[in-house]
Order: sequence, then C-alpha cells, then structure tokens
Amino acid sequence: MIIRFLFILISFQISLIEPCIRTIPPEEVYITSTPDNLPITEEPQVTSAPVTDAPITDAPITDAPVTDATDAPVNPENLCMECDIKAVSPNPTDPAITFTSKILSNEGDCLVTEMICERTDGRTCDNSQVMATTPTGQIQVTNSLTATMATTIISCNEDGTFSAGAANGITKLECYFENCVEPPNLCTECDTQAIEPNLADAATSFTAKTLSAPGSCVETEITCKREDDKTCTDVKIEAITPGGQSVITDSATEDSATSTITCAKDGTYSWREPELECIFENCEPPPDPCTTCDIQTIAPVLTDPDTSYTFTPLNAPGDCLLNQMTCKRTDDKICGSVKIVLVNPAFKVILNPTSPQFRHSWLTLLRN
Repeated sequence: MIIRFLFILISFQISLIEPCIRTIPPEEVYITSTPDNLPITEEPQVTSAPVTDAPITDAPITDAPVTDATDAPVNPENLCMECDIKAVSPNPTDPAITFTSKILSNEGDCLVTEMICERTDGRTCDNSQVMATTPTGQIQVTNSLTATMATTIISCNEDGTFSAGAANGITKLECYFENCVEPPNLCTECDTQAIEPNLADAATSFTAKTLSAPGSCVETEITCKREDDKTCTDVKIEAITPGGQSVITDSATEDSATSTITCAKDGTYSWREPELECIFENCEPPPDPCTTCDIQTIAPVLTDPDTSYTFTPLNAPGDCLLNQMTCKRTDDKICGSVKIVLVNPAFKVILNPTSPQFRHSWLTLLRN
C-alpha cells in the first residue's frame, strides 16, 4: 500500500511541473563567435593604370613562318661528282659480252668515265656500238670501236646526271654487237720463229721445241739458256704485252728457264704479242774450286783426349786455300814418333813435315 501511495504522489507532482517549462523560439537564438574554419578574404586593390585608346580588332592569328628579308637565294648544289656509274652501267645478258668502266677524271674533279663493252668469245662483229637511253630516246654514243669492242666516255653534270656528246640525262647504257661470226681457227698457224727474242749476250741461247702433233694446235716448249759456265740468281722468260712485261716461266735453274706456249685460235700465242725476252740476272762465273774447300771435312778424329790439332789459314782472301795443320800432345808425354796421315779410300799417305820432327808434335802444310 505504501509503495502504491508513493507512486501516485510522484505522478501528481510531475503533472504540476510540466506547465511551467518555457519553450524558446529558434529565431531568438544568436551566435556571437566566429568559427575558425571560415576563409579570410582581402578586398581587391584599385589601381590607377591608364586606359589606352588602341582599337580592338577581330583579325585572326595566323601560323605564317617568320622570314628574314635579308636571306639571299641559295644556289643549287653541284652534283657533278655524285653520279652513280652502276645505275647506268650495261647489264649484258650474253655471257660472252663483258662490261668494264675506267674513271678518267682526277680526284675532286667532275666525274668522267670510260665505259667499255667487249666480246670475249673470239667472235668478230660487223657493228659494235654503245647505246644510251635518254628522256628523248636511245642515242648512239660510241667513242671508239673494233670488231670485238666498243667504248664511250660519259661525263657527270652539275645536276647529277650523265651525258655523252649530244646525249643528255643518260639513264642507261647498252652494249650492241651485230652480225657476229666465229673466226677461223688459226691455232695451227703460229710461227715459232717469229717470236724468237733478240739475244744481246752471245753466251746465251733460245730454243723452241714443238710438242704438238701435226694438224693440231701448235704447242711449243721454249728455253732460254746460258752456254757458258756462269750461274745466275734468276733466269726467266718474259712476254712483252701492251700492258707491260709478264713472266711466263714454267721452270728455271741457275742458268736456264723453260716455258710451254700454246697457239690460240686467232693465230697468236696466249699473250697476244709475238715478242719474248730472255732475262738473266746477276750472272757470275763459278768460283775457282781451290777456294771452296772446307778444311774441316778432313779434320782428324782424336781418340786420345790428351791430343789436339789446329788448322791455321795462310792464304790471302780470294786465293787458293792454304792451311797449316798441327797435331800436338797437350800433356808432357814424349812420343817415339808423331805423324800426320792423309787417308784416301784407296790408300794412306804419310805427309812430310815442313819443320823438324819433334816427338810431341808435327806440323805440315795442306794446299787445296
């Protein structure tokens, strides 16, 4: 009962307090402090910069390059040393036709080149030409010709193109051989006597020996030889050609040289020029045999270690050799006799001494 009474009393007191609580309206709440996180701004400064009266235009901005009015026009580059010879060179399809080029100009000068077309199969032609392809067509530019060869000379121009005579802007050259026929086979008609060299030394000789059978291509063995007793450091046979002298020696000794030559279809020997020369270099007569002996080849073999021998040269340089030979004991023994014996495969010779005989040594002279 008491608890219930207390509960009723408390409830009654609360109901009396509630009407006394005052509500504060929101608009009467004021914030009197500044938050720390608000930004601080500065007022813009007013300047007194003058205002210009320049008109404002709508002209577009362009990307035109800036140029220097003082620049002078540039001359085109001189390409007269830059031409490509390979680009205009012929490309023969016939394996018997060869093409070569030879530069004629000096280094640093505009390029000038000789172009050579040649047949190598022995055929001869009625017409040999070098043709040039130009922007206006093909033009004949042959400078010289034979039945087997044609040449031209081309020059490199400032624009880097070739020209030859009236042909300008050459882009290609061609080799032309017309009406070519096999020549007759003249390999049986070479004249060996026609190629004999002129021998200035009467002690030398030239011989030619035919090796081929009758009716076949001529094959000849030629020999240059000394007929005296001189020996040389070098002996050779040379063929004289338009390009110089060429050694054709097959074999050589100290006094002779030999070569085998064959006649070609055109009736000439392989070097194409019927001219030979025998060359003998540094030829000297043989030395006198009396100056060539080797005294050591007859030196005695000593079986007694207490004996010795000596050879003493007595001749002047270039003269026949003269040696003094001495056999001697190197100890103090005295012998009943001392002899020098010259041993020959067939006999023995006791050499007489040139000085009185002593019982411990013997001296004699040996001449070559």
